[in-house]
Parts: sequence; C-alpha cells; structure tokens
Amino acid sequence: MEWGIIGRKPKSKNSEKFAESGIIKEIKMLTSLIIGIISGWIAGRIMGVKKGGFIKTIAIGIAGSFVGGGIMSLVGFYAYGFLANIMVSVLGACIFLYIAKKIFK
Repeated sequence: MEWGIIGRKPKSKNSEKFAESGIIKEIKMLTSLIIGIISGWIAGRIMGVKKGGFIKTIAIGIAGSFVGGGIMSLVGFYAYGFLANIMVSVLGACIFLYIAKKIFK
C-alpha cells in the first residue's frame, strides 16, 4: 500500500495516454467514497459538528476533497497516495465546514 506524499506533480507523458478500464474506474470510485467517509468523519470531529448522518459525512468528505484538491492545485502541489489524499480531504472539509457555518449561521 502506498501511503503517499504531498509534493509537486510529476510531468509524465504516459499518464495522459493511459486508458483506464472499467474495473479501475470502479476501484477509484470506491476509494473516493472511502476517503470521503474517513475525511468527513475526521473533519466533523475537528470542527465540532454534532449532527450528521452517514450520507452527510460522505458528502462533507467528498466536498472536502474537491476543496482541498483545488487549493492544493492552486498552490502547485498534488497529493500522492491514500494517506496524503485523506490529509488533503480533511483540510478541504474543514475549510468547507467553516465556510458553511459562516453562511448558514
């Protein structure tokens, strides 16, 4: 298992040419859901969210991965591996929850 790092994205010519099979896409989707569950749960605990079900936790985690990934790409970094993706997703989910609290208060 690759734990991952956060660093600059490598410039690979083959990564754009790689055609993914159906099973690879399904595994990536399942991995995204798992990362969403874990990061949503961690971010909810960090930010003190008391109410929330399973679907809300997944939604927070997935939104957090988009927010965190967007912020990291703006800075010029990319998360490699499972643990690094969780760290970026938790960061993004905390930012997402902070903004949501400010808007809906």
